[in-house]
Amino acid sequence: MVTASWEGDHRKWYIVAYRIPDFGTQLHELSHDFLYFNYTGCEEYPWFKEGSGMYYESGAFAANGRLDIRRPMPEYHRLFLEWRARDRLIPLSRLITMKRDEFYREDYARTYSQSKIFYFYLMVRHRDVMARLYEHLNSQRITRNDQLVDFIVKYAGVPLAGMEREYIRYGEDVGGK
Repeated sequence: MVTASWEGDHRKWYIVAYRIPDFGTQLHELSHDFLYFNYTGCEEYPWFKEGSGMYYESGAFAANGRLDIRRPMPEYHRLFLEWRARDRLIPLSRLITMKRDEFYREDYARTYSQSKIFYFYLMVRHRDVMARLYEHLNSQRITRNDQLVDFIVKYAGVPLAGMEREYIRYGEDVGGK
């Protein structure tokens, strides 16, 4: 378990491992801090923050010390598939525009698992776009959610409706690959 509180202008972390070692949770929370300082818009629209957190949490350190991220954590992938099977996925256009209160009030199994699968899809199918996006986030040329979404759609060359179909298909296929 990881939690933080604000002390002045910075966060103070409290980490209680529920696995030893618990690098996944630490990477998840550190990805939040990175985005907090480079893209504050993620606090208002948390899909990107939670998607990236789940992406990095899915990784494992290889023998050479590098972070190896191959596929989504099985438990959240399973939740995504369950929501898909019930035809209860949140439409992508809504997921990526959900404000903080709505996102966290919704069933986490839907918001987190869908944000994770969508982020994985972007990192796997549109890796170059994501690299460019992070350059823009690092230089704070993108500061709002609408800019982030427009950037992804423009440079991926796929309209949002098409991206929704592709990421769902990716989520259905990724588990065994």
